[in-house]
Amino acid sequence: MRNFKLDYFNYRTVYFLSILIFIGIGWGLSFSISKIAVSMGDNPISILFYQNIVSFLVLLFISLFKLKKFKIDINIINFFLLISFSGVVIPGTLFYIAASRVPAGILSISVAFVPMLTYVCSLYLKTEDFVVSRIFGVLLGFTAILFLVGPPDSFADRSIIPWVLLAMICPICYTFENIFIDIKKPKNVNSIVLSLGCAFVTIIILLPFVFYFDLFITINYPLEKIELSIISLGFITAIAYTFFIYLIDKAGAVFASNVGYVVTLSGVIWGIILFNESHSYWVWLSLITMIIGLLLVSPRKN
Repeated sequence: MRNFKLDYFNYRTVYFLSILIFIGIGWGLSFSISKIAVSMGDNPISILFYQNIVSFLVLLFISLFKLKKFKIDINIINFFLLISFSGVVIPGTLFYIAASRVPAGILSISVAFVPMLTYVCSLYLKTEDFVVSRIFGVLLGFTAILFLVGPPDSFADRSIIPWVLLAMICPICYTFENIFIDIKKPKNVNSIVLSLGCAFVTIIILLPFVFYFDLFITINYPLEKIELSIISLGFITAIAYTFFIYLIDKAGAVFASNVGYVVTLSGVIWGIILFNESHSYWVWLSLITMIIGLLLVSPRKN
């Protein structure tokens, strides 16, 4: 029997795709959980602060079994600061502000723009090759955004458009984060170390704001919606973000950013299941266009 050598769809690809799907489902759920958290009226900085405390504790527990001796220097501290600001502090705050007014499904569609922006940045940095089909995919991504915010009947409530545009700043931040991790990550920093350091630095950055504006959240027992939401978000962030960094490190920034496939689809589905969200045909057209664009911006076979 003739032996066939699988070039692309091999064990390695299945392994990375499985991780990508796992991350996407978890992050897709986080949009709906975020809406539950902000619906309780707490400040976005408070939610982000406590979410990172939970993430830090989860990662610290994991690191007890995985973390080896690690030497911290000024370059690593600067790297943690860079990733914290670009991937957590700025987009996280903006995301929670937008989540209080934008449906979970719409938020998940916005994140699908990350792979396209990542590809454009990678072209500029010459870490990716110019491919016509992938450029067309990027153009489809822009078209999907226009479908989302352009037509007068895309949303029943047009007042949310400024908040949708605010949410669109998040993919830009996540794109820079992807690129920074891909090209600037120190060799001795693995995914757990990076996630742990990023969570710790984020806590330190947000702590003065929490103190100054008295943004502490009172912990109730039995736990209420806000506490359960923050704990859930902390767990999702810790696990999914660690795996995401692992994907960037092992499979590249563009491949890892394709988690937007699953995040977008699962985010829309979770919104329908948990909030009974309904969308106009423009939103569904935007979703379909974005998915086609994502398919065209898929990673190289090599």
